Amino acid sequence: MNITLTGLNALKVLRMVRRKEVPGASFSRRTNLQPPSPAPKKRWSASAIDLSALGILFDERHPLGIAVPAANKRVRMRSVSNTVYASGLPENSFVDVGNGVFISCPELLFVELTNMMDAPAHVLLGLELCGSFARDPNDPRNGTVAFDLAPVTSAEKIRSYIERCKNVRDLSYAAERAKYVLDNAWSPMEAILATLLRLPIGEYGYDLGELELNRRVEAPEQLRPYVEKTTRVPDILLKGTTVGVNYDGEVHFDLEEIARRAASGEDVAAAIDDARRKVVDDRRRDRDLLAQGYLVLPATSEDLYQEGDLDKLAGQLIELAERTAGRDYSLQRKVLELKMATGPRQRVIWSLLPGERGRRLARELSEEARREFELVAEELVYL
Repeated sequence: MNITLTGLNALKVLRMVRRKEVPGASFSRRTNLQPPSPAPKKRWSASAIDLSALGILFDERHPLGIAVPAANKRVRMRSVSNTVYASGLPENSFVDVGNGVFISCPELLFVELTNMMDAPAHVLLGLELCGSFARDPNDPRNGTVAFDLAPVTSAEKIRSYIERCKNVRDLSYAAERAKYVLDNAWSPMEAILATLLRLPIGEYGYDLGELELNRRVEAPEQLRPYVEKTTRVPDILLKGTTVGVNYDGEVHFDLEEIARRAASGEDVAAAIDDARRKVVDDRRRDRDLLAQGYLVLPATSEDLYQEGDLDKLAGQLIELAERTAGRDYSLQRKVLELKMATGPRQRVIWSLLPGERGRRLARELSEEARREFELVAEELVYL
């Protein structure tokens, strides 16, 4: 069997390969699009397409998206959706992951998913592809996350790939969204925060300009005797400034772990010591950066989950960047003062977050929030 998966099917396989859940698979074997073949079967049927090792089911409710090089190479089955790529793609736009299965390369995958995602979710996917984490293939929202992985592409590679594509659906939208994709995100929550700070106002973002993620800051020689660590890595910096954000999630003060150990009769004192150690390290990190002139604000999960709190954090970043770097965020300030924008933006924020509320809002949100934000856009005309 030879078959090339596209879209959400390809994304699932990509995540599995990144997480090393497919033995022997890698992203090192790029190739051009291969004609599909049911061999050793003589014709296409459900039994000819064996994707059980990848956990992919396909039926009329879950059609399988595949790519073919010509219209006469389509796989004619009711449960298969064919995309014909007769021309227009750059060389080596597909990846051989082994056992007769190919997928769209990460850059093409970004293009393919354009019309399936709103801009915030789509840019967030770009940060995952260009970052060092991978979401759960079966439950991307609430499942486990794998960390410390090699990126499968970069923001520049995505943008360059789109420029080289010809006559491919949704290219203009993909190109616009690719402007906001960033390299080097280390976690989903950090990526969500960066996406929201980077996106333009019309896409529910705060439009704070270019960002740098996890850039290592090295203490100058004269300061090294007085810092805890000679290098620190702020999660997010406004590019060209010393203003940024560190995301301090639940693990930075893990009360749930303390409660779990207490309930199971384990050593609670040790859990408290662990939590305290993390808090102390965070405060020393903040102090080391501040001593070098970096104004890095802490962000917590509450800033994302509680309505309006991220607006406050964005306002503080604006204040610091204007004061220390001469930035002009007058339009962004006026938008933050528009209380009618808070609700729609917050629902978009929730739609990106873990939890059942996020899952529900991601399904329901698009049209309602967009209508509300169009009203906000009308207000912007007078600002």
